[in-house]
Amino acid sequence: MKSIVYLAAPLSHPERWVMDFRERMATEAAAYLVATTGLTVLSPLTNSCPISRAMDSLYGCKHGPMGFLSQDFWVQQFDRDLLEACSTLAILRLEGWDYSQGIKTEIEIAKDKDIEIVYLFPTIIGGHIARLQYPV
Repeated sequence: MKSIVYLAAPLSHPERWVMDFRERMATEAAAYLVATTGLTVLSPLTNSCPISRAMDSLYGCKHGPMGFLSQDFWVQQFDRDLLEACSTLAILRLEGWDYSQGIKTEIEIAKDKDIEIVYLFPTIIGGHIARLQYPV
């Protein structure tokens, strides 16, 4: 089976700009991992946030905080299927990661399915990921 890394990052926050920053950091972290390690990386925030915005604007799906569908839909239904297809759960340690209910649920799923869990430590310079420690 091919090794696929599921990149988890916190998203929810009362401030929209923080959510936008977290989404961008997840995308940059995924790009960094692909560019520096050659790993196949699945970033749910990179994938799901644009889909959620399109569902909201095009189809009127305005449930949950900030106009997004509920977190239960994304984590319990959509992301669960994606995570279960992966070999590794990589947690991007952005501020708030340890309070994220989504990440807590993803960790529970990974433990239940015997999926390896690793933690990524980003170095952010000038608002961008300059380095990312990934245990190889």
